[in-house]
Amino acid sequence: GPIPAKAQQNQAQQNEAWYWYKDEEHRTNNFHYIKMKPGCTLSFEKFNPETFSRSPCAPKGALRTGKRTDGAVYYVVICHTDHGDIPGRAELQLDPSTEPKAWYLYDGKELETREFSLVVVNPPSDGNRSSQ
Repeated sequence: GPIPAKAQQNQAQQNEAWYWYKDEEHRTNNFHYIKMKPGCTLSFEKFNPETFSRSPCAPKGALRTGKRTDGAVYYVVICHTDHGDIPGRAELQLDPSTEPKAWYLYDGKELETREFSLVVVNPPSDGNRSSQ
């Protein structure tokens, strides 16, 4: 299924993406960029464990990246790390005994953090909607 990856579009690495799967870094040229409809905007909503414990759900518009066979959903996130802000994925478990976390790829290793922001697509405001 879909796995979040990071991609760089340049001459040296023609449309190549890197992702982590089964304890190994993989590369592929079979991937898609996330695209938004005209008028939409992106925002980053910092994950707050206190708010999540009161209302255990992702914000409206949070980008989902896939689902495991057990029903767990992964979301596209920006991980706030000692190495800078790095794209990753998070699993927001509804089990209150398990604190959600995010994973990201750095230096050939999959690392985890509890400091991340969810990537959220905001629909166009009524004044910006185009008639189609």
